[in-house]
Amino acid sequence: MKTIKDILELEDIKGLVLLSNNGQMLIKETIDPLFDNIEQQPWLLFLNEMKDTNELEFIYQDDKFYIRKSENGMIFIWMGAFAPMSMVRLHSNLIIQSLKKDQKSNILKRFFQKGN
Repeated sequence: MKTIKDILELEDIKGLVLLSNNGQMLIKETIDPLFDNIEQQPWLLFLNEMKDTNELEFIYQDDKFYIRKSENGMIFIWMGAFAPMSMVRLHSNLIIQSLKKDQKSNILKRFFQKGN
């Protein structure tokens, strides 16, 4: 997905994870080796705790984290202090929109396949 590559090319971005609503990791792109074992985290518990949150940005030590909820799951982006937040938000919106389009096209494909 081009938009994910665009986020990773932004200044000071360390990684991105896209999770489904059931906690399955759909996409994992990391630049920082610190996040290589990220799939071993209890993501479903985290998703349950975050179910009422649409967007969250927080700082932990020297890193920033941006979390955005969508209909299909959540996007997690790890970044350093100098990452351009406006561009991160813009690209997150584009990813969410492309996921919605993919979901709609898959529904239409399944509808027409059932008729055959």
